[in-house]
Amino acid sequence: MNRPVVRRLRSALVALALTAAGTGTAVAVGPAHAAAATCTDSLTLTANGRSTGVSVAYGTYVSVHVDVVAHCTGGSLAPGAPLGGTTTLWRSFDAGDTWTKAKTASSADRGHVSIHGTHVVRRTTWFYASYSGGTDSSGDTFAAAPSRSVGVGIYRTTRMVSYRSIRGGTRSTYKVGPAASIRGLEVVFQRRAGSRWRADKKIRAGSAGIVVGTFAIGRYRMHLPAARGMLGSYATFSVTRHRPAHDRVALR
Repeated sequence: MNRPVVRRLRSALVALALTAAGTGTAVAVGPAHAAAATCTDSLTLTANGRSTGVSVAYGTYVSVHVDVVAHCTGGSLAPGAPLGGTTTLWRSFDAGDTWTKAKTASSADRGHVSIHGTHVVRRTTWFYASYSGGTDSSGDTFAAAPSRSVGVGIYRTTRMVSYRSIRGGTRSTYKVGPAASIRGLEVVFQRRAGSRWRADKKIRAGSAGIVVGTFAIGRYRMHLPAARGMLGSYATFSVTRHRPAHDRVALR
């Protein structure tokens, strides 16, 4: 190519560049792709805001939450973008020997799973979560991950439903809930003697969870056994000349 032709081509390229700059036109050279991210993941599993075991009375509000936390290299994830894979919340009623699926979240939920309510946990339950891992629509890859297990212990409720004063004490009726967890079982009553608790009587609970007993004036505790998915617990109460007074419930 002779020199006049080279000069003419160079002049044309300069003119094209000036025209593009003057009109604000952007010229892209080849397609631009964001780098795909490679992510290792961890799961946070909490029950009532705690990552360790919790114990609540039957019928108490329980909230179980699972979140996937992605730790990525080689790229960046758009805020709110779906994750690849699914997250599953599992539950066990036998301390982890067997597990059943409680709920599954899709990638659009960004790995978040939750269950909550006053009766979502009706007996002592262990929870565990697993994340399958996968690849999202942008080519970002996520590694599978498990969570630690968290136990939610459930103990029975007790309330006095009636009493009748008798000589030297009362005849009291208590209702234990849920009834199915205690019906037919023996409830042990202990009476305070100085600094010690001494066995006083055993009363078998009725079909509706009703426990009826006669108590002399004094301080007592009702021992509810660990059985049928419930934690063992004590309900403490006092009997005075006027009426029995329910004090508190404590775990065994």
